[in-house]
Amino acid sequence: YVKSSNESNITLGDKENEFVRIDADEIGAKVVCEGANLALTMSARIEYSLNGGKINLDSIDNSAGVDTSDHEVNLKILLNALVQKDIIGEAEKNSTLQGISETVVSGVMWTNYLQSLSISLDTIRSQKDMDTFKRSLSVLGKNLDVFKRSYFNIPRDRDFDEVIDSEGKLIRPIIATMTLYAKILLQDLLCGCSMYDEDSFFDRYLLKYFPKSLIAIYEGEMRQHPLKKEITSMIIANKIINNAGATFIQDLDLLGREKFLLKIKAYLATNQLFDSNDIRFEIYRNDYEIEPLKQYKMLLKIEDEIAYNVQWMLKSLKKEEIDFGSILEYKVSIKDMISALNVPNHIVVTGHDPINKFFTNLNFLKFSSTIIKIKQLSKADFKDVSMLFYALVQKFEIPLLMETIQNISVKNETQEHLRIQIKQLLEFKLVDLTKELLQFQREGEKADEVIESFFKEKEFDIYKHQEMIEFIKTSEHLSMSDLSVSVNHLLLI
Repeated sequence: YVKSSNESNITLGDKENEFVRIDADEIGAKVVCEGANLALTMSARIEYSLNGGKINLDSIDNSAGVDTSDHEVNLKILLNALVQKDIIGEAEKNSTLQGISETVVSGVMWTNYLQSLSISLDTIRSQKDMDTFKRSLSVLGKNLDVFKRSYFNIPRDRDFDEVIDSEGKLIRPIIATMTLYAKILLQDLLCGCSMYDEDSFFDRYLLKYFPKSLIAIYEGEMRQHPLKKEITSMIIANKIINNAGATFIQDLDLLGREKFLLKIKAYLATNQLFDSNDIRFEIYRNDYEIEPLKQYKMLLKIEDEIAYNVQWMLKSLKKEEIDFGSILEYKVSIKDMISALNVPNHIVVTGHDPINKFFTNLNFLKFSSTIIKIKQLSKADFKDVSMLFYALVQKFEIPLLMETIQNISVKNETQEHLRIQIKQLLEFKLVDLTKELLQFQREGEKADEVIESFFKEKEFDIYKHQEMIEFIKTSEHLSMSDLSVSVNHLLLI
């Protein structure tokens, strides 16, 4: 048992284990992984983390036991209903439960893997943007009666340095606490809404909970499960928070509940549009072959681009314009357009072509909502819009510009506002340019021909832009001013 060096055995009130309790600063191990509950106090976890140790919460490390029990209960509810309807007998119910044990255990272990991975990714996110974590804590406090900072030794914002380590990262026990309660908040929001009743879009997430061998036979009964809404909400909350992190909830109060629910749906649709699940598992299965920090970097890149597309949906499309079914129908067309660009593979990991191809395409896929918006504004054919837009993006090396703007370090809130403004200017200029090019294009004219003749008529200095891009590629010390100049040059068109 472990307490912090500032705690006393008397105040802990656990006399029985007093003689087997040590202080957190006595632990010499780099990592503590727990096989039981209540071994460390929260203060001990914080002290150990600040001394450089890696530790989650006992409820994170031990979540498999509770998860397995939940699966057992929910599967028995399904199978008992089948017995009551005389669809199966008692013996078949028991043999079915026995037969799916391995599948359930595998799913539970994946949940453990992804939950711990999520905490690791959030430690990296916190180093880059601590304010999003502070905002998320505020959202949890305002929207969950069961969450109070004081319950978990989480200090007020003005004392937040008390839980930040020597590398400038938020420590794991705090992130682990936020992860659990962010999931609870999402589940509450989803269980309290009517989206499941109105839209079949979410059915796939209910079915993901059950073994495939059962879905083929009893899909109809699964859709009638009395805990359908609770199961679906849990699956979605796990999926989003495990991938996007605990700060996914940071803008709940800003957006309001209705628009935040739209954000949830936009995230799930974009995840499908990008085929992100496939590439994530390609990354996971290369554990020990690809170094962890490189894996983290790739996973964070996926989430950044999903977030970009989601933000575009929320800010540029009205609720009634967001037809997720139609967006997903464009999936094949968008990927065909990108393939036609013949962009050389960006080598992210040597010898892993599927990964390299995905990240090459991701630089263009991220603009999917932008293309849909232009199509709606111009009433033009989707193929014509996407061909012109992607040709423009490629010509100006927009992915490089966007990534550089996103990654450049900012020193204060004013510079952060400038970063946002530069990105928005670039985004809206791309929309306006594509609309102009659609009007300028003659019948049968190819995208690159339209762009070349358009620039010639506008007397735009494309070579000047190319010089600026080359400067961005080669410069080691870029400033926000350098990027402002490059974007402002495009605004002259």
